[in-house]
Amino acid sequence: MTNPLEKTRANNRNSILKTFAEAVEADLPPIPKNYKFPFNPKKCMYCEGDSKPGKFDEFLAITETGRMNAVNKVPCCGDCNSSKVAKCNKELLNWIENGGYKNTIKPKRQKAIIEWWKENEKHMYIPADIFDKNDIATRCLISSFEYQLRILCKQVPKPPKKRLIDIPEDQRMDAIQAAQERLARTRAV
Repeated sequence: MTNPLEKTRANNRNSILKTFAEAVEADLPPIPKNYKFPFNPKKCMYCEGDSKPGKFDEFLAITETGRMNAVNKVPCCGDCNSSKVAKCNKELLNWIENGGYKNTIKPKRQKAIIEWWKENEKHMYIPADIFDKNDIATRCLISSFEYQLRILCKQVPKPPKKRLIDIPEDQRMDAIQAAQERLARTRAV
């Protein structure tokens, strides 16, 4: 049984990360105009079972610097989504190669998903160079992005103690807006 406080905190964190990912999406390299999702959008990408209409999941989680775009958004049934939770990068690929939820991903499908991922991986990540490591608001965002923190830990002497979720709610949008403005300035140079 999940602790309600942990669930609330996770929902708050995910809401903040989605807001940030959506905000920076317009400033990131666009996905190809001719991109077409190669699988049935009405079926789970993994097990090919029925997926509820409009029920999507990020292939690369936003907590792992996943982008909020059409490439990273895939149809997923509840069972596969629950089974793959907290899996990303190599863990996610291993989960796919091992058959996923109750071994429901067939070998031919496993190969197709991995090939699709290799072709489109560059459109799924928020690049690390958009973060200003010296700014406290950005450092808070980075601490929320556990994957980024692992990459940057050699450059950041101590992991920041304050996280974006700890910033008062009325100041969060200002922190995100400041990060967006810095990104726009660096892209303009």
